[in-house]
Amino acid sequence: MGFVGCYTLDVYCDNPEHCHPSDGSYDEDPDSFTGRTRAECLWIARRAGWTIDTRKETDSPTSGFCLCPKHSRTTKGLRR
Repeated sequence: MGFVGCYTLDVYCDNPEHCHPSDGSYDEDPDSFTGRTRAECLWIARRAGWTIDTRKETDSPTSGFCLCPKHSRTTKGLRR
């Protein structure tokens, strides 16, 4: 069953192994999470192992700091 009104969250890993800050490109496609609200999408992404720092997030869809499940386990100091 689909959602009538929904929110989609596409996240890229900000670890330097995956992204190139100089030109804003990424080596991989984003992971997508869909839910009824932004909070539900964040919850689903975090349950999947993503670290998403919403303290740095603004209204811009490209802001915020995200780490994929692989790098979330190896990076210390970033609150979940």
